[in-house]
Amino acid sequence: MPRYALFPKDYLGEVISKFLLSEELQRYAQKEEANPLFVEKQNQLILDLCSIHNDLDCLDLFDMWADIEQKMKELEKLDPQIDSHCIMIHLKPGPVCNNSYIEIKPGIL
Repeated sequence: MPRYALFPKDYLGEVISKFLLSEELQRYAQKEEANPLFVEKQNQLILDLCSIHNDLDCLDLFDMWADIEQKMKELEKLDPQIDSHCIMIHLKPGPVCNNSYIEIKPGIL
């Protein structure tokens, strides 16, 4: 499994850090024959990657959702008749007294 599939936000952060810590673009930009359009595009790419990274806060629970999806697929292989899953996510220790019901129908309007 690719490294980024497990921790996409962390992996993207590493890629951005390599861009920022690398002095190659800075050295290139200082050269007399440097293409300013190329430097501008590379800087914009770094800014875009940073923006995407910051927007990935929604993936804080990525590991849990990946585990849920894997378990769902395993169950569906065992029983192809399954057409929905009921998942209870405990947010606090102890008995469950108050819960919500969320119904998601992907691809169905």
